[in-house]
Amino acid sequence: MKNADDFGSYVPYGYAMKLYYNPRSRATIAKWMLDECGAAYEIVPVDLQQREHKAPQFLDINPSGKL
Repeated sequence: MKNADDFGSYVPYGYAMKLYYNPRSRATIAKWMLDECGAAYEIVPVDLQQREHKAPQFLDINPSGKL
């Protein structure tokens, strides 16, 4: 388990980062980095063809609507 002194970030035990992800987006770079670091994360699939990245629920999280 990491502590608060590790690189300035701390994720409490049992919590994971959410990665909004589509394999045809730049989110693959973030996924690669998380895998290399061994970080805990949860993938939230985003269907670009269905324009889920432009849905109001997604825009509340990321106003630019990009992955």
